[in-house]
Amino acid sequence: MVENGRVVSLSLSGRAFVSSAHDLFQEHPIRSLRLVAVAPFLTEVANCERLSGLTRLDLFGNRIGPEGLKQLLASPFLANLRELGLGRNGLGTPGIEELLNWRGREKIRRLDLQGNGLLADDVHRLFGSSKWPELSGLVLSENALGPKSVESLFQLPLAELEIEGIELGTSGAVHLAESGLKPINLNLGFNRIGDKGIAELVRSELLAKCTVLDLRGNLIRSADPFVDSPMLRNVRSLDLRANPFDDDAVSKLRRRFGEAVLLS
Repeated sequence: MVENGRVVSLSLSGRAFVSSAHDLFQEHPIRSLRLVAVAPFLTEVANCERLSGLTRLDLFGNRIGPEGLKQLLASPFLANLRELGLGRNGLGTPGIEELLNWRGREKIRRLDLQGNGLLADDVHRLFGSSKWPELSGLVLSENALGPKSVESLFQLPLAELEIEGIELGTSGAVHLAESGLKPINLNLGFNRIGDKGIAELVRSELLAKCTVLDLRGNLIRSADPFVDSPMLRNVRSLDLRANPFDDDAVSKLRRRFGEAVLLS
């Protein structure tokens, strides 16, 4: 991304970062960095003072594991970091320990832990107390967390929550509906919530401020809870694809939400 002719966001391989960081960061005010193929270069990356200008660092898909995460978080140059992308890095429970031991977590506003083999106990340990006072965006998708895992998130100041494919089910949706959370962006895709869970969700205060709602692949057949809900008044994007609606339900949804609803 370029602003006023200067690069502020870019993607580099680990090798390219190590070899060119000095010149690039000297010439451009880079604040957001995506690194790929970084695992062999983590020591050099963590020791690079140019990290100190970053507010966002994304390592999605690098498979650095808990030891790699330990190396990264030991860096003395992450004080300005506010967004950390760790999706699909094979962190597991040992990676959670590293995050718990990292004092920098107190300044993080957005954290991506998608697809890291996490379990409900990992999430409870990581978020079960006020260790993340600034965290407003959280991605936990593609972890087999189960229905009760969401309870540890209720005290977080979340405006964005992505928990796609975490095996939430109907009971987890009911827990979430009672949570007191009021996210603006909510992704609950592919959680087998069903009509009963949806009915609880769409009449709860959970959705009072929601503008983007993703409910793909949740075995929803009835349109009535959506049509009747006053809590969806702020929704500007409602993704209901991959649900078995009949033609009558589709018509009802189209009448209520118009172009805001995605059905195919």
